[in-house]
Amino acid sequence: MQFADAFLRLLWAYRSITALAVVSVFLLVFTYARSPRRRLPPGPRGLPLLGNALDVLKDPWLTFGGWMKTYGMLVPRFPPLANRLTRPKSGTIMHFTAAGSDVVILNDLKTSFDILDRRAAVTADRPGNVIIDMMTGSCFVPFQSQNAMWLRMRKASHTALRSISFPDIRLVQQKEATLLAADMLKDPRDWLSHLHRAVSSANMNLVYGTPSLASASDLKLVWLEDFVARLTKAALPGAHLSQVFPWLRHVPSKFAPWKRRVEDSFAADSAIFGSWFEEARLRGVNGGNCLVKSFIKDQSRCNLSDTEINWLAASVIAGAKSITGVLEWWMLAMVVYPEVQQLAQEELDRVVGREAMPNFADHYGKLPYIQAMVKESLRWRPVDPIGLPHQSSEDIWYEGCFIPKGSLLIPNVWAMNRDPHTYGPDAHHFNPARFLDPKTGQIKPLAAETKEQGHVTFGFGRRLCVGRQIANEDLFITIATVLWAMKIEPEVGYDGLNVPIDVDGCVDDGVVVRPVPFECTTKSRFPEAFKTLQAAENYSTFHSLAMPEPWDDQIAHFQGIPWCAKVLSEPGIIARPLVSREFDPDNRIFEFWGSTLFSAATVPFFIGCFHMPSPPPGADGNPPDSRPLDELYMTKVRCFLTLGHGLSTLKKE
Repeated sequence: MQFADAFLRLLWAYRSITALAVVSVFLLVFTYARSPRRRLPPGPRGLPLLGNALDVLKDPWLTFGGWMKTYGMLVPRFPPLANRLTRPKSGTIMHFTAAGSDVVILNDLKTSFDILDRRAAVTADRPGNVIIDMMTGSCFVPFQSQNAMWLRMRKASHTALRSISFPDIRLVQQKEATLLAADMLKDPRDWLSHLHRAVSSANMNLVYGTPSLASASDLKLVWLEDFVARLTKAALPGAHLSQVFPWLRHVPSKFAPWKRRVEDSFAADSAIFGSWFEEARLRGVNGGNCLVKSFIKDQSRCNLSDTEINWLAASVIAGAKSITGVLEWWMLAMVVYPEVQQLAQEELDRVVGREAMPNFADHYGKLPYIQAMVKESLRWRPVDPIGLPHQSSEDIWYEGCFIPKGSLLIPNVWAMNRDPHTYGPDAHHFNPARFLDPKTGQIKPLAAETKEQGHVTFGFGRRLCVGRQIANEDLFITIATVLWAMKIEPEVGYDGLNVPIDVDGCVDDGVVVRPVPFECTTKSRFPEAFKTLQAAENYSTFHSLAMPEPWDDQIAHFQGIPWCAKVLSEPGIIARPLVSREFDPDNRIFEFWGSTLFSAATVPFFIGCFHMPSPPPGADGNPPDSRPLDELYMTKVRCFLTLGHGLSTLKKE
């Protein structure tokens, strides 16, 4: 009793302080109760500062699926009264934090469509990535923020794809599919290299109008693979501290070796893409049908700088590399599901026959099972199972849940593509028949939210893949041609048993998810198949040689190039290749200045800078190849001397 009296006297003596404390506590409770963050979507609790960043470093799409089951029955506390009856279905939307950032996972088709499509004006932004911005000068379209530059480059890409001649593109795709099938029969163990060559060759023709790449060891392809690998590595979550501390980009290069390396790579990559673009520009009307022509035509109208237009072409060529990943998963499915392969081949025999090969003119639209197989290949194992994250530019309310401004919005493509409510209880199996009407055998009507694709692998809203039609057609003719010509079977080991394949495993390189490397073999389905492919291959080769090819492809085979590569690969060699370049008005060759040091690992860059654009026709109007042999020989000698001048800047460490 005495203690209580003493306590009350103390409170009265300090009544002003007591009143202030009571009011402060009341205001804090009142403010917290009314805070919109009380209505964040449900999700796991994380560690201080780091949040749940450590939980999503490996296979995040599987982690999100587990969370959906764990937190699916939770709902935001105290939702607005008007929204209590319309709150989202359990597990369709979740929230967690990662290194101080709000992350919202969208797990079902309706929620993703409502937020990313219907509210695209405020959800089409991208979170910044300091390394990728520096690597690409903030000009790489898939990773760009929603700013004026992105709008200009997006407009130019849409215009180019509308103006391109699809019949011409289909001829190239058909040719590359034929070459791929022939290569896979001649050398089945190296099927993956053949895939990379065929896809890259078709894409290089689409973008730059270049002739078919001869092999997977082509210098352009080698360099492109290296660029994509560096880009995807930089996109990995937590790949660099600058992703967590963006202010690191303001540290002077003098004190940041990582920054100097990134700046050097940007200069090198810009030079390579610039040389490819210049080749296409000088190739002019003889260069065939390519996107670069449209980019040049619309450069002024879209207000694009030379750097922006170079990197716009680079964005298309690098983004199209994901088609290779789709075909890798398809090859795996053919090995694991031989009954599906047989059904497709029965359709090909019935519609195409064995005397002729599949083609767009006669068979596109008449092979519904093959078209369904394309959709299933994109659905079953999406190469980007969580896509590239969007970012909200405003606060968003969705069915009682609060999504703060600046939140990362991640569509769980994996979960949506495997939703049993949409695709049936066998959604985890490869079954193209799910897209076919059982009565008519034709493609059945598909959900409008999927843009008639039957899956969401191509993305959402304003970030939807603009080249999806070209990708679908490339996959169609490739799959049809390969299955027409051969059987794809598992490799047999020395013990007579099939070599084991990890069906559920994957290799995540940051953006594109590929299957764990596996072995398989191919066998001709009938004796005439390889002969037909060879005849078509010879015909395609003849037409390639008949076209005016750029001199860089001739020079690439000049004997000085392998020697140059060997010298540059010697230990302790530092190359001082040419970032700046200028055309010699007489010889049309590059002059080089040693402006930046690069390591010997950038051999493809050095050789790429040596590539020359095609000179204009001679005085007689003939293409360069028809000039007298001695003139062509002297030109090669001049180029070799120039290369030697560039090599004179080499020095031992």
